[in-house]
Amino acid sequence: MRQILIFCFLLVFPAVIRAEKTLKVACVGNSITYGAGIAGRENNSYPAQLQQLLGEGYRVENFGHNGATAAS
Repeated sequence: MRQILIFCFLLVFPAVIRAEKTLKVACVGNSITYGAGIAGRENNSYPAQLQQLLGEGYRVENFGHNGATAAS
């Protein structure tokens, strides 16, 4: 039994080492986060600019929603 566990570990371990080490950042908010009224929102909203500043080691997602409030 022990040999089987060691064998399974040795099969899985290299995949864990090569696992993606990208940090995920979620920008949650209202129309400001969404980028409403901004020309080229996909590139000029603050989450998009944050992605550019942080670089490849991060993945920034924009979860902004027009009209979002703390009550909803």
